[in-house]
Amino acid sequence: MKSTKRKSTGTSATASAGSSSRLNGRHLGELLPPYPFFALCVGNGGGAYDLALQLGKAYKVIRPERTDGDGNFRVVDEEGEDYLYPRSWFVPLGLLPREKRRVMAALVNTDSD
Repeated sequence: MKSTKRKSTGTSATASAGSSSRLNGRHLGELLPPYPFFALCVGNGGGAYDLALQLGKAYKVIRPERTDGDGNFRVVDEEGEDYLYPRSWFVPLGLLPREKRRVMAALVNTDSD
């Protein structure tokens, strides 16, 4: 007997998401990993930010505050403080929990050098 299971392609918004809903601080189609997550620094604007953000380094991104706006990430930078930086300066990394722990351990070891 052949299965009559319907096949589908693509995605559709669920009732909980809604068509104008935002997920994890971004619009549908621009999903971010769950907070906190890591993002690779690909830009730092030069100048004063050269010391706060190193190109090519992974930084911890924490949950934004209500007033942060959509164009920024709240990043724990080289000073160990969280500040707002343009999202365009970072590429989010989708890591498994075990991988997140390894990255965090590597960043802690780097900071103590």
